[in-house]
Amino acid sequence: MSALLWVYATPIDSALLAYEIVFPLLSNSEREAYYAESKNMAALFGIPPTALPANWPAFEGYMRSMLASDMLRVGSLGRELAQRILHGRGSWVPVPHWYRALTTASMPERFRDEFSMAFGKPQNLAAAKARVWLPKIYRRLPEALRFVGPYRKRRAA
Repeated sequence: MSALLWVYATPIDSALLAYEIVFPLLSNSEREAYYAESKNMAALFGIPPTALPANWPAFEGYMRSMLASDMLRVGSLGRELAQRILHGRGSWVPVPHWYRALTTASMPERFRDEFSMAFGKPQNLAAAKARVWLPKIYRRLPEALRFVGPYRKRRAA
């Protein structure tokens, strides 16, 4: 069950992280509502409600404890996959430097090391610059690029 809980928790945490790169930070009550709604998705993973952190502060505590624990490790396959994804290997779509920098900046230092991801002054500067211009550009994108199809369909109904 602990592996399923981790697989469920990572997109919940990552989605909020990505959201707050382009939008203002959510209030505590908004975070609580977001987490409460996300619990519905846990059933898709076969996770009973009793196995979930009870509320947003408990979820944050769970994430901190997992990231600090020895339960998570990066092996050679994980390191290779991360390098392929973040450098666009096997794809015709190049991965921009700012995207790699922002991704790496979002990781705890321990995982940067385990994934062998460089994070020095150039990457820190690129991530900081991306945090400034991304919200400005995002607001100007057409809805077809900003929102996924099911959301647009639901809004149109």
